[in-house]
Amino acid sequence: MKYVIDVYREDKQWLGESRDLPAAHTFAKNLVLLDQYMREAIAVAQNLPVGAEGSLDLEYVYRDVPQFVIDAAEIGRRRRQAERDIAEANLAARQAAATLKSAGYSVRDAAQLLEVSPGRISQMAA
Repeated sequence: MKYVIDVYREDKQWLGESRDLPAAHTFAKNLVLLDQYMREAIAVAQNLPVGAEGSLDLEYVYRDVPQFVIDAAEIGRRRRQAERDIAEANLAARQAAATLKSAGYSVRDAAQLLEVSPGRISQMAA
């Protein structure tokens, strides 16, 4: 389940409120701590087992903050998505390289198809 967290700035504190769990709210002096505290608050509110905090899927929505804060958060979200896309593409390329090699295609052909170097094909198909 994804938890949507509304985040506000008040003086020098960040405040977080879960939309789904009214009892899950907290504040912190920085966003790293806010993330930690929100995870703990949700785990307590949901009576989750110890250690479940790290696996929670949280989406932060910034409210009443300057646009550049919202823009920075969007850049971060896009970067995380790009990293996931790259990891998925690398896994698919390794599987394709192994399939092409076992089907008898040359390293050069596989490299051309997957748009990597022949040396990389040899590494991926190993």
